[in-house]
Amino acid sequence: MSDAGLASRLGGELKHVAHQYELTWPEFKRDPIGFVKRSIVGYGQMAARSFSNRNAVIAIGVAVGAMLALAVIIKVLDSRAVTRLIAFWTLRFFHDCVFFFWPACLLPCSVEIARGCYGG
Repeated sequence: MSDAGLASRLGGELKHVAHQYELTWPEFKRDPIGFVKRSIVGYGQMAARSFSNRNAVIAIGVAVGAMLALAVIIKVLDSRAVTRLIAFWTLRFFHDCVFFFWPACLLPCSVEIARGCYGG
């Protein structure tokens, strides 16, 4: 492990990428279509090797499934919570104004009235 900070590590990685770019630029200039084809074949072979391991496929499937399930759960809980929250505060506002602070809610604004009408 290195004690280098995030910025210095990022700088080192960017220097490495720039160096690799300098090395591959002449090949790209000579044959751009062939370079792209070779890159696609190379990355495809690398992906095939990664996905040829049964455990890796299972792990990736479980991870993607868990993220999708989490997103659905958050969406469902969020929509229900917002609906309940809006209904709660709407009912509370009208209940407080109608039954307890009716005259105060009809008067011009003041801190005490606002606190009473909005449940503060």
